[in-house]
Amino acid sequence: MSEMTVKEMEKLHGRHNRLFRNISLKYKIAMMTALVALIPMITLACLMVFFYNRAITERGNRQIQENIKIMSDRIAAVIDNGTVCSNNFTISLSDFYNDRSMKRVTRESRILSEMSQDLLIYRGISSIVFLNDEGLFITTDPSLNDLSNEIRDSFYVKSLEGTNGKTLLMNAENNPMSRPEKEVVTLGKRVINTVTGEGLGYVLINLDKTNLVESAESEISYYFLFDMEGFCISEEYDEDVLKSAELQKKLYLGEDALLEINGKKAELRFHFENLNKNSSEDSGYDIFGFDEQGAVLRYGNETYLISRNEIKSYHWILVGITNLNKFNVSGDELRLIMLITSTVAALLLLISIALSVTLITKPFRRMMLRKPYGKYGPE
Repeated sequence: MSEMTVKEMEKLHGRHNRLFRNISLKYKIAMMTALVALIPMITLACLMVFFYNRAITERGNRQIQENIKIMSDRIAAVIDNGTVCSNNFTISLSDFYNDRSMKRVTRESRILSEMSQDLLIYRGISSIVFLNDEGLFITTDPSLNDLSNEIRDSFYVKSLEGTNGKTLLMNAENNPMSRPEKEVVTLGKRVINTVTGEGLGYVLINLDKTNLVESAESEISYYFLFDMEGFCISEEYDEDVLKSAELQKKLYLGEDALLEINGKKAELRFHFENLNKNSSEDSGYDIFGFDEQGAVLRYGNETYLISRNEIKSYHWILVGITNLNKFNVSGDELRLIMLITSTVAALLLLISIALSVTLITKPFRRMMLRKPYGKYGPE
């Protein structure tokens, strides 16, 4: 049998096609060590990011759910304040009309005095109007006297005709008593004599809209307040996506939507339980702990957590929106810590690899230098 060269032997065994054939042992060991070390590091980093994002979402969702209940209670308290005012005014007005000895001029003066006192006692009330079918019109705001006919013919008064004396929160759109410099939200009530049961007229309690909206303000969240017809009375916000009337409508209705706003896609998702209703696969949304009123809005690179709550006594809807990117203020700190940690770990890994590879290959290099080569090269 003829003698074979080293190359012929490698060709016979297929070693000439190996990718790392010409790489030295030192670098092979370094690459394998780096690979073994990097895999668990990258895996750990990915798991940290995943669980951190999940924890932030769960925390944000719980917080916005708690906040929106607090905000709803605040708004309800302001409106309830107006309701109590209307009830007390009804009692006082009944006393005035039941006193037969009181003259008409005196009665009207007492009514105005009572209304003025109520403004001082009950917080958040901008003005009070009382009118009846006999042409009487009394208000604590003199500027409303010029609008007496318009107010008397408004749907506010017409909707109170024939009611049982319960205080009603009127729809906010097209309020005849609201002006750009003084916007109001109105409570209406048909005043019924507490003794005789006859109708005495109508009282309109105008709540300061600014005070009402400020009751639902927060540093980390935006809030939209909708009346029963879906009219939004909240202030406009700077973020473009929140200015969309179509999005606001979907928020009020609590419906899923896929919209395009300013050239960007906006995906609103409320009903997570319906995503895989007919599928055995997990939707992945249950880990965030959303309730039936919770939602997620994704717009560009921004993620918003959403929660809805009904102000039950008045059937108004409050929607809270939190920008998760702004809420997650500690995310930048975490990324900085991970960057510094990864950099230090990489440097230590390189030093460790360099030292270990040198310790492993140094004896082999010495042995190769001392041992003479044979006919077929290094043995």
